[in-house]
Amino acid sequence: MSMVKGWRTLYIVPADLCRVETPRESRPTGQAQWGTHGVPGDPTIVLLDVEWEGDPNARTSFESLPGVLPLGFPWEPLPAEAVAPLAAIQTAVQASNDAAAKAAGTAILTVDAPAPTDSVARALQKMGRNYW
Repeated sequence: MSMVKGWRTLYIVPADLCRVETPRESRPTGQAQWGTHGVPGDPTIVLLDVEWEGDPNARTSFESLPGVLPLGFPWEPLPAEAVAPLAAIQTAVQASNDAAAKAAGTAILTVDAPAPTDSVARALQKMGRNYW
């Protein structure tokens, strides 16, 4: 993947990589901001959103760590290993949206879970996210 200043990259990573007590060299550095979203049913991994800026070596170093799965560019196919975690997040989002719609007395919109045939962007749209 090429380094583009300010480019957002999404990953599935071990949750331990994002804990405050994790050694700094093992956490994402060299970026403007980063945040995580837990994966329901699997506390060992998170969806990590990083906006990389600065040193491209920091990104390369981070992506070489064990368990770090970059999702890729929006137009690329969704990595097979990312389908189940993203589907778990989408299911939780759908349940929350269903409850809110029911409470408000509005129609419930059902969205399919991310699938292996989706692009990264399409999978994120199904989750109610637009990261780019």
